[in-house]
Amino acid sequence: MKLVSHTLSNSRDVTLLRTKLERETHYKKVCVIGLGAAGLTAVKELRANGVHVTAFDSAREIGGRWGLRDTNLRNGIYDELYVNTSREFMEFSDFPWRREDFINRPNVKPDRDGVFPHCSEALAYLNAYAEHFGLHDSFQLDTIVK
Repeated sequence: MKLVSHTLSNSRDVTLLRTKLERETHYKKVCVIGLGAAGLTAVKELRANGVHVTAFDSAREIGGRWGLRDTNLRNGIYDELYVNTSREFMEFSDFPWRREDFINRPNVKPDRDGVFPHCSEALAYLNAYAEHFGLHDSFQLDTIVK
């Protein structure tokens, strides 16, 4: 919606587009499969645009790959894994990832250098994002979609 709004010529066009989107999505239901970073942002944006969304994940918790540390589906996540991308480049544009918000949380291991977080912090960040935007009521966890 934001990208489209910038290309419209005036506020009347924006209002007409919003009305059309509301009318078209009023009865639509959307399913998102997977609650990693992409799934969480999809849920947030769909809800922000008035779409009823249910998101499914086979895991018991959100977080995608970051949330699989305590299962048999580890997928390369191990206890001493540190993210190889800085917080600055991984954070969502609408939700800052500040080190000080996470370093004293239970179950979050400290980073080594202040730049590259431990995998437990990545999971905590995704949980904080979902909590901040009130997304949990759209989630169906521990559910396999076939």
